[in-house]
Amino acid sequence: MWFDSELALDYLSSLAALAILVWGHGLVRQRGPGRHLSPIGLGLGFGLVAVVQMNTGYQPVAGFLIDLRLVPLGLAGAYLGRRGLVACVVVALAGRYQIGGIGLRADMVAICLAGLAGLAWARATRAQQVRGGGLLVILSLATSVGFLPVLMLPMLLLAWFVIEALPVLMLWHMLSITSIALLLERALRAGAPEGAERGPVAGTDPSRHDRSRLLRQGAAGRTALATRADIAASRKARTRLRTGLR
Repeated sequence: MWFDSELALDYLSSLAALAILVWGHGLVRQRGPGRHLSPIGLGLGFGLVAVVQMNTGYQPVAGFLIDLRLVPLGLAGAYLGRRGLVACVVVALAGRYQIGGIGLRADMVAICLAGLAGLAWARATRAQQVRGGGLLVILSLATSVGFLPVLMLPMLLLAWFVIEALPVLMLWHMLSITSIALLLERALRAGAPEGAERGPVAGTDPSRHDRSRLLRQGAAGRTALATRADIAASRKARTRLRTGLR
């Protein structure tokens, strides 16, 4: 059996590192002066966790890695925004390239797919005020698209992976994504003002989300949006007039 207690301990230690990063990020986001830089820092941290996973995972053949790197990558796409995701992916790609081996090409594709799947999930659920367990399970399933590049491997390795490794790895992946995502959801709710429109933990432009929400409300929303535009135009005109009088 390829999976043993030592490997389980390695997986759990990586999850603990992610939990500590999320906790530290929550403190910075609520109290620290660098909240706009925190998504990049957290993305770098998530990327380092992915690199640690790749270096401590099981290798049935040199360069063919069995690990949980998709967990931090999928979560980075779902919660850290584009800047945090890019930071995470760059670190993970660099770490995987340094290892090399037979699975290099498939793993680099998997890294990108998992991050993009998380980002797509974030966009699709952006309007949800509460993202409960069901949506988090969907996130874990969506990010498992990162397992598909194993189809690029030789047939014998592919057969072994699907029969022996995939069931265990998929279970760990889903449990890990769901549990860490619950912590991120808690951090997001704790740092958001009452009644605020939901955005990623990384922070996004609130006015853009507000415009999207108003447009989804139909005619009434478009009227409110037009009124806001008229008010903004009037303010700009008054500012120009004052500047001219001076």
